[in-house]
Amino acid sequence: MKKTIIICFLTIGIMAKAQQTQPNYVVPQKDASKAFVSSFLLPGLGQMYNEQVTLGLCVLGVEASFIGLGVLTANNPKLTESSAITMFSIAGVIHLAQLIHAPIVSDRINQRNKTKSNFNRWTFAPSPVNVYLAYRF
Repeated sequence: MKKTIIICFLTIGIMAKAQQTQPNYVVPQKDASKAFVSSFLLPGLGQMYNEQVTLGLCVLGVEASFIGLGVLTANNPKLTESSAITMFSIAGVIHLAQLIHAPIVSDRINQRNKTKSNFNRWTFAPSPVNVYLAYRF
């Protein structure tokens, strides 16, 4: 009796394993130019396009803070003009860094998705049982 139950479970397991197929989905590619343009228009938006929402919000907040500090120091007669220039230049450096960062990350996402998720499937049916072969580039 035990042998019969074990044989039944093994047969069911082998049949279930034979019927498993890879999911058929397409990973959307990220466009580096879209990431650059959106980062240019609003700081951090390119990172949000690349699904790095936390980093995008941090970049937006830090750059807005430095611009706000620059405006406040420029309007304060007790402070020198160089402090306002310093605040604006730090905001500019952050903006330039995130402009460079967004397209690079989108290219890396595309390379990672191409190597891990995009696969082609060959299907042939010499008998009533279908055989699926998946290969990766």
